[in-house]
Amino acid sequence: MNNDPADNRVVAFSRDGQGRLTQVATYSTGGRGQGVDFDTQGGLALSDDMKYLYAVSPASDQITVFEVHGSCLKRVQIVYGGDQPLAITVKGRTAYVLDGSVASTGIFGFHVQDDGQLQPITNMTIPTSTPIGVPGTVLFAPDGKSVVVTNKVGSTLDYFSIDSAGNAHGPTTSPSSGQRPFAAWYTKAGKLLVVNSGLPIMMNSGVSTYNVEPSGMLAPITKIAKDKQTDGCWIVSTKDDKYAYTANFISGTISSFKLGYDGSATVLEDVAVNQGNNSNPVDLSMSRDGKYLYNLLRGTGAITGHAIQSDGSLKSIGIFGEGGALPAMFGVSVTQGGKLSRLLSSMDTDAATSTASWDDGAMEGTIQALLAARLRDHFDAAARGDFESLRQLYRDESATNFSFHGRRPHGPDTLMGMDDFLDELISQRMEFPNSRIEILDMTTTVDCERGIAKQMLNYQVLGQPEGVVKKAVGIWKWVLENGKWRVLSINTLPGLGDLTQ
Repeated sequence: MNNDPADNRVVAFSRDGQGRLTQVATYSTGGRGQGVDFDTQGGLALSDDMKYLYAVSPASDQITVFEVHGSCLKRVQIVYGGDQPLAITVKGRTAYVLDGSVASTGIFGFHVQDDGQLQPITNMTIPTSTPIGVPGTVLFAPDGKSVVVTNKVGSTLDYFSIDSAGNAHGPTTSPSSGQRPFAAWYTKAGKLLVVNSGLPIMMNSGVSTYNVEPSGMLAPITKIAKDKQTDGCWIVSTKDDKYAYTANFISGTISSFKLGYDGSATVLEDVAVNQGNNSNPVDLSMSRDGKYLYNLLRGTGAITGHAIQSDGSLKSIGIFGEGGALPAMFGVSVTQGGKLSRLLSSMDTDAATSTASWDDGAMEGTIQALLAARLRDHFDAAARGDFESLRQLYRDESATNFSFHGRRPHGPDTLMGMDDFLDELISQRMEFPNSRIEILDMTTTVDCERGIAKQMLNYQVLGQPEGVVKKAVGIWKWVLENGKWRVLSINTLPGLGDLTQ
């Protein structure tokens, strides 16, 4: 998919007998992408019989169902998929969507009808073990009796059992053997493979493998086979389950692993393919006959193809689609060894443009200080009741696809765009004209290579003479857009939270 915030489209390719791809058409999902990476595995999923394709559109909270006729698609349904659907997994007559909004992180279930269309099971999101886990994928087990969700923040794995009616129960939560588990894959024998990003430590990626116990706990087989790469984000195995491959976003590489009959994994090649600086490899896909491996390069908008050899090595068959309908990555990305100087040279701060010789830690500290100051500017404008300045501030400093999710003063949790959010914020200030906002504590994390950042803060609104009006957790996400850090989304949750994760 192109993940376009105006018109999220599926890009179709035909494949010849030598595995080479040719772009043939694009098909609108009827929904909206979010303009930045999903940061998950599984935004597209084929039914087991390959008759239907399911696509997520996170900005419009929709799932699109297409009939599949070779490389031709016919859209047959658009259905609500929960709050910010980021991935989907399908097995037989059941499908589960991964919803990634901090206000509603969890899985959303569907019955799959005879015509491929989706019917909600409960029409509600079943929470994962943490609302701030930043999940990486949702995946059915081969027997369809369970799904697993990876939580990058906190490094945990959630297991949900699925009953005969398709209902999910759980989760049962297990610690991950590796840091920041991102993507997952099941072998035919039911062994779970997980690629660990390893961030924020460089050259810390690797694959962990697990047995699924009857209790739903995940027992490590291989705790972690490290490949000396950075930011592993996707994993697939061959049709015979002899080999597995991972894509490493920051390193710009594909790593290969040999799989044992017992589900163990050992590194075959740290760098099976070097995709090049700024390639930013993400999605991996295997052809159904098991002969070819394809890798989407987010940095260039191209797809590389590789013939899988009998010894697990990869032989290039070409680069496809570059300059076509798949866009290059939204924002700035720098691969391992490139440091952060190119990123910082485009930032809107005098302090940053003079730091090209600093180390990574100092540069990240500069960005953290910048964003902390920017957030306080927003809160100060709200506290002063300077509504015109507040409107201008948000419009100047918000990303194209800004969204807010939080509780209205006299209503349910709601997803809002910019204008509705500002109207709501101003109405709250008018309801409590003498109140002030106090930030109790705040943490800021920055992923400079991807040009994204997240702030979590505990704050309280103090009213006069009522005292504390409310306490809340705020989660702000920022994205580097056109050389400027802009607010991508704001989520609020009632009460105070633990910001140590």
